[in-house]
Amino acid sequence: MAAMEEAICSYILTKTAVTALIGSGNSARLYPIVLPPTCDLTDGAAATYEIISSSDLQTLSDRAGIVQSRVRIAAFAVTHAAATALARAIKNCGIAALKGVSGSVDFRGVVIDEGLSCYAEPPTDGNETWRYIAEFDLRVSYLEG
Repeated sequence: MAAMEEAICSYILTKTAVTALIGSGNSARLYPIVLPPTCDLTDGAAATYEIISSSDLQTLSDRAGIVQSRVRIAAFAVTHAAATALARAIKNCGIAALKGVSGSVDFRGVVIDEGLSCYAEPPTDGNETWRYIAEFDLRVSYLEG
């Protein structure tokens, strides 16, 4: 069974509004947790995903088999407009309506947990290119596999 975050990524990468901005297949600029050092934002925007927290729902006597995870999606670009465009494309691609089996994960519901927030990071590598980040959080409920 695929991990929940892999299934979320697979779903996102089926949406042309997103792949038009970050590419598709093996060349898609969608990464776990951090951007790799080889990711050059001057080539276009990129995004990361990470599980912020997870909790198992409980019954009185045992685990219920349903997990709720908070997943952060962050979009990175060299302009504020490009970062927010990518974050909005992912946020509005239908991800919050995901329910049922996708990528062999049984999703019980996905909601936007924290709306879009944006900030900028100054250059740290000696050049003058700022990095703009737009991010939001999902709350994902799914059956434990």
